[in-house]
Amino acid sequence: MIILSLIFLRWLYRVAGKKAVLRALAAIAVVVVFVFFLVIHCDKIVRQRAEGRCYTELDEIPAAEWGVLLGTGRNHRPNEYYDARLSSTIALYKAQKITGIFISAENLYEDYHEADSMYAALIRAGIPAIHILCDKQGVDTYRSLCHAKKQLGAATYTLISQHFHNERALYYADDLQMNAIAFDAAPNSKWYKRWRDFLREKLARLKAVL
Repeated sequence: MIILSLIFLRWLYRVAGKKAVLRALAAIAVVVVFVFFLVIHCDKIVRQRAEGRCYTELDEIPAAEWGVLLGTGRNHRPNEYYDARLSSTIALYKAQKITGIFISAENLYEDYHEADSMYAALIRAGIPAIHILCDKQGVDTYRSLCHAKKQLGAATYTLISQHFHNERALYYADDLQMNAIAFDAAPNSKWYKRWRDFLREKLARLKAVL
């Protein structure tokens, strides 16, 4: 994008001169500033909606009927988000903080299905199959929650993901009139992945609010 902008400005200079380039730079600056403040505003809205509803301690979180385990897009490589969300789900169930588990993930690969993998991991952990529902069409957070609401109705929900994701998930849950709180799974231990997720999430919140 930067390279294309430079090419455009160089072309504009040749065609229309210095003043045209300055006007174009001013217009670009206005757009950049506008988008920056719009991202900040949308982020604030999402954070305010989630305030006081994200928990990290088992003994503090209220009990709910269903835990909604959100997928990570995991492939064959190790994924800390996947492991942390599964561990949190198992801990919530064994602490009797949720009575059922709704898995929502997408089966992205022909030879690997995340929803099925999560289901198998919960079974291995000793959770009865009768207490697990599996949605294999969870292509994004909003659709995952739509599917949960459609299948489970007016229940109480605990959304299970990392904090950055849970805040946006709670925003969607409010739009869908779901009675939801969230449990924050452990964040990624790698700082550069946390920064990547931080930046991606800001754009995702812009999309969510708009």
